[in-house]
Order: sequence, then structure tokens, then C-alpha cells
Amino acid sequence: MSLPRKKTLPPDILRVLVEYIPSNSDLISLGLACGKATIHSLQAVWKCPRPNSLDAVEKLSHIVQLSSDSKTSNKGSQHLPYYYAWITGFDFSALDQESAAQVKTADLSILFTTPSLPFDTLNTTQLLAMPSALVERHVQSLKELNISSCTQYSSAALIQILTRSSTASILTNLDLSNCSVNDAVIIQISRTHTRLRRLNLQHSGNISDSAILALADHCPDLEELVISLPHGIVQSNKITDKSLKILAQSCSRMKVVLCTGQTRISELTMLAFEKYCPQLETYDFSTEQKFNIY
Repeated sequence: MSLPRKKTLPPDILRVLVEYIPSNSDLISLGLACGKATIHSLQAVWKCPRPNSLDAVEKLSHIVQLSSDSKTSNKGSQHLPYYYAWITGFDFSALDQESAAQVKTADLSILFTTPSLPFDTLNTTQLLAMPSALVERHVQSLKELNISSCTQYSSAALIQILTRSSTASILTNLDLSNCSVNDAVIIQISRTHTRLRRLNLQHSGNISDSAILALADHCPDLEELVISLPHGIVQSNKITDKSLKILAQSCSRMKVVLCTGQTRISELTMLAFEKYCPQLETYDFSTEQKFNIY
């Protein structure tokens, strides 16, 4: 006896399906073709908007504001009121530098203060107009934060942004490449964000053994660590075998560790990671500073 054939996919299957569709245009096509998938497709599109121009940022902030207003007043279309509540992050990495520098603070304020749900993803790459207070507002709920090339933030500002919240951190991925980073920043970050798994300090890692030891003490779940010197610094002797061996012993889940341009790292470090980190896939401790290591 054969079971009756279903005319539509179950909601649980539709939810899983949209997660594996990378293109927003494909998601929208699915939503238009299948009424049962419309809401799931729209939620996926609006989960982490990625504007690619200044005009797109302005339109995004306008729609978010309208969505919030229509929800409050119970006016608008069937789906418009829900857009703002579906947003769980923003990705500004598609903006070119010229557009990023011209983004209005008023638009950013709408985007970062209107959504009611906690963010879990934030990529502010190249977004030079981003006030630190808006980033700081959401750090406590973020799982992923990318503020690479954040030249507008000093080391002191980074400490305030990333460590001010007293709420237990759930941050797992942090990208501070091409930023102003020193030992104090990493020490404070390691004490606040103890669940870190991935830390990118490419071209910003002018740090010493003190920072490495802090990571070893407070971030046992580290899986990826990328460190290279800032542009203009060819070599350094601040990071040594001593701290890296302790890091290997403390962070046994390490899969990727890249630390280049350091003259006091020997074969002993490589042997320590091979011994204590069975999941290790990639490592590089070469003394030559590399332009792009990851």
C-alpha cells in the first residue's frame, strides 16, 4: 500500500532547504514559486542584509524604518512589519571604501537601534562612519564580529567597545585584522570573550608573549589563531616558544595557527602543536613576514 503523495513540502523541510540556498535572488524565486516557502525565504534574505552601495544602505535604512513604523501602527503590507524583526546582523563588506566613508550616521542609527532581536553577526569591514557606540550596543549578543581595517578605532577604543559589557559573552569569531591592536587589547578580550574559537590578527599582531599567555589562560576553545605584524614592521622578537608551547597545551582543539615574522620561534613550537593539538591542520611559524597569510 502506497502512502498518499504530499503536494507541498513540510515546513521543517522548507526551513532547512532555504539555509542551503546562498543567493538572495534564488531565495526570492523560491518564495515566488512556492507560497509555503515565501516567509522562510524572506526571513533568510533579511537575516543579514549585505548592501553593496551607498544607495543600498539608504534604501535599507528606509525600509527598516518603515517596517518598524508599520508594525507599531498596525499598517502596511502583510510582510513589511516583520522585516525589521528578522534582522540578526549586518554585513557591510561589499561596500567600496568611497561609499563606506559616505554612509550617514543617521542611517546607521536606524539600522542599529530599530531591530528588536539581538544581533549574532556583524561585519563592519571598511565602514569608516561606524560610531563605536553602535558597535558596543550589540557586542554582548554577537557570535561573529568583523571590524577589520577599523583604522578609526584606537586600542583604547577597541577595549571599550569589546569589553565594556558585563553580560557573559557568546562571541566565537573575532576579526581584528589591520586594526590598532596591542597586548592590552588582547588581554582584555581574552578575559571577556572566553568562548572565542577564531581570532584574526593579520597585519595587526604587534603583540608579545603576554597576549598569547592570556589567550592560553582564558580561551581554551580556540581553534584558529592568525597573527602577523602590521604593515611596515618586517620582524619582531616579542612572541617566543615559551608562550606558544603553553598555548598548544591549553588549546588542544587548535586547527589553524599562523604566527609569522617572529625571530624567537623555533622548531620546538611546531613540535608542541603537533603533540598537543591532534586536530591541527595548518600552521606557519616562518620568520618571513607575509603580505597575506590567510
